[in-house]
Formats: sequence, structure tokens, C-alpha cells
Amino acid sequence: IDTSFSAHFISPKTSGIGFLADKFTDKNFLAAGWTEIPGWHTSGKGLFTGGSGFDSAKGRYTVPYTGIYIVAANIELTDSRSGVFRASAVIDNKPTQSINGMLSVRQTSPNNYYTHSFSGAMYLAKGQVLSVYVQSSVDTSWTVSQTSGFSAIYHSSYQSVPGFAAVLGKDFKISKTGYTEITKWAKPTTGFGLFQSTTNFDPFSGRITEIGRA
Repeated sequence: IDTSFSAHFISPKTSGIGFLADKFTDKNFLAAGWTEIPGWHTSGKGLFTGGSGFDSAKGRYTVPYTGIYIVAANIELTDSRSGVFRASAVIDNKPTQSINGMLSVRQTSPNNYYTHSFSGAMYLAKGQVLSVYVQSSVDTSWTVSQTSGFSAIYHSSYQSVPGFAAVLGKDFKISKTGYTEITKWAKPTTGFGLFQSTTNFDPFSGRITEIGRA
């Protein structure tokens, strides 16, 4: 009952700017640490590239317009046998500085196969470069499957649509079972994907009040 499904219409005035790509083929990597994932393609059913900026060979998207983008990735790993893996949306090839919430962390699976998924809104400035990185804590041989996907679609100019993207900024300790509301978020500042274009979000309480209806 916790499974969900959604679709979102983007205004014709902004549609067509961005890309939706799949991995071109399986790719084995022979290193621990952070690795940028290259080798994508945008030709096929449902895939597209609109406007300029996406280098499919390198897996890098040079942002054509400043604004809010809907970014998503589905990274399927195989042949990973030890340690912890992270997948993240990285800006300007700076994985250790791109703390923007677009991150998935998984312990190695017993069957050596699992998926990293993340999606959400990001503030991106013209000229910034967006790509997907994977970090292996210790494993020096792992594979990104060709069934992986990566996308970034322009949504709106900054401030034209109210919203936010925030991270905690520090660990939040939970000392009980059951549901716990997460509070004390860091105030979003633009730079590596975060933003706040509404006063209706209170970072301290972690709550956003109704903004209004069109």
C-alpha cells in the first residue's frame, strides 16, 4: 500500500528543455572512491534531448538557463561485493561539495545487485555542469547496468514558482521507534542545488504551510 505513481505536466512554454537518457551499455569500473558515470544515450522509446547542453558520452549536462530543474536518476549496480555505495547528482564535478539531498546510500546487497534512486527539484545556474557520480567505499570492481537512467528537465525560473530544496546540514538523532518528524533543517542557500523561493517553509520546524491554489 506504500507504493506510489505520479506524472507531472510541465508548461509548454518551458517543455523540451533538458534530457532523459539511459546508459548505453553495461560499464565496469575498477576503482573505489567517487567516479563520474559516462556513456549515456537519448535515442529510444521515451528518451529525448531538448535544447543544447547534454554530452551523452561524458554524461555531463551544461545548464542552458538558470532556474529550477526536476532531476532524477536510477542507477542499477551489479557485481558489487563489499562496502557501501552512494549515488549522487553532482554539480561542477565536486562530489564532496554537492550536498543537495540528491543522494542514495546502500550497503552492498547479498545478491550483488541493487538500485540507487533519487529525484527532486534543484536550483541550477546557467553554465553549471550536472552529472551523476557513484562512490564505492572499498570495492574496486563494480558495474553500472545499461538499465540505469538519468534526467534533468527545466521546470521554471527561480521565484516564479514557490518551493524549496533543503538538507539537514547535521545528523538528526532518533531515540524511539515509530514515526518521528524531522526538524531543524539548514536554511537553504543557492549554490549546489538548494533553494527557497517561498516564505511558507520554516526550516526549524521542517514544515511548509499551504501556499495557495491556482
